[in-house]
Amino acid sequence: TLYNESIVFDGDSYSKTVQVIVEAKEIGLQRYTIGLQNVGGEVTYINNRKDIFVDVLDSRQRVLVLGAVPHPDIVAMSDALSYNESYKIETSLADKFEGNIADYSLVIFHQLPASGGKGLNHVQRALETNVPSLFIWGSATDFAAFNALELGFELRSYNGSSTDIKAGWNDGFALFEPGERTLEMFSMLPPLSVPFGEFSFSPGASTMLNRQVGQIKTKSPLISFNKLQDNKVGLISGEGIWRWKMTSFLQFESHEPFTEFATKVMQYLASREDKSFFRVSGKNDFPEDQPIVFDAELYNATYEAIKDKEISMRISDDEGKEYNYTFSPFGDRYRLNLGQLPVGNYRYMATANNGTQDLIERGEFSVSPLQLEIVNIVADHNLMYQLAKDNGGEMVTRANLSTLADKINAREDIVSMSFENKKLDDLIDFKWLLFLILFLFGLEWLLRKRAGTY
Repeated sequence: TLYNESIVFDGDSYSKTVQVIVEAKEIGLQRYTIGLQNVGGEVTYINNRKDIFVDVLDSRQRVLVLGAVPHPDIVAMSDALSYNESYKIETSLADKFEGNIADYSLVIFHQLPASGGKGLNHVQRALETNVPSLFIWGSATDFAAFNALELGFELRSYNGSSTDIKAGWNDGFALFEPGERTLEMFSMLPPLSVPFGEFSFSPGASTMLNRQVGQIKTKSPLISFNKLQDNKVGLISGEGIWRWKMTSFLQFESHEPFTEFATKVMQYLASREDKSFFRVSGKNDFPEDQPIVFDAELYNATYEAIKDKEISMRISDDEGKEYNYTFSPFGDRYRLNLGQLPVGNYRYMATANNGTQDLIERGEFSVSPLQLEIVNIVADHNLMYQLAKDNGGEMVTRANLSTLADKINAREDIVSMSFENKKLDDLIDFKWLLFLILFLFGLEWLLRKRAGTY
């Protein structure tokens, strides 16, 4: 037990946020269980326990936001990234920065390099030392100097003008996956001020957000990422993302969607490249109604993918029972579909050989019961209101339940309706009736013949 606290409830409607600081003693994936003691009178005990997973990193990374001139974008990005305590955020103007670029895990260059060569030495230093970089274009950017860097993005024939461009999510983007509210936020974002010119980009670039003109989503990237050998670079090809932060709060009453967007961009760029020869990936927690799927990658000493080796996985549950599985080839990697497993906690050990050495990957995962209605026993009235509104209905609370009949009678689209369904069946399908009729016909014929009236 790492933490205990007694909570006294002072009413039927009561909530409290408990902040727990746990020392990260080990690097890697850690599982913690949060629980409440059962008390009499509860509707259910199932929602008194929750397992969470925390990935403990080996160090706190430093992120530098470097700008050509003071700009609200710099403040917006710095504030959003500062929510993640695993990163230390520093901001500076290019002509006042005296630190060493190589000491940072990621540098965000806002409108750099700028005219007059401002910040160009910092950009070149970052590229020389393989420091991941995110570039944000603006009216102060020196595009001749930027194009000479050969980052996979170019803007030519720039005449100092800009145009407003909206963002459209690219369904084919696979570097990371934003949450549902962040995806919803993308459809509401105001346009960025994008420098106008002949824009070109590397075919190998991965586009997160496309440029959208009106309702037409183009193939030209608004936010994209590229890899330069062992380094990663990103580009936001316009300024004004401070408006995105304001829109996030306006639409969701929270900066969380914008913060998640900025954090995931930073996490992808700043994450260290995995140089291991054997990698196993999969979720940490699976709902009981979904199949459990793991992917594996195997490489030789020159990091060429190996596709014809056997990869096995041994899984054990809480009772010590073990199950053995074998991965199947899946493109350039391997895949294992375990199907559905009973609710519980599991550990796994995957083994492979890349031709020169035996490799082992260990991990754990949980299968959680799918009992959403029991876990969340409070009705979501906002959701019910939105469902009714979206489907042409109306939400009626218990307080005004007496008005329900009048509301239904006032609806012109709710009227009494009758339906008639005619169905014809061939008589030959009813064999017993057919034989009965034939029997009666035959009986009539015999009686008439016997009576001499035939």
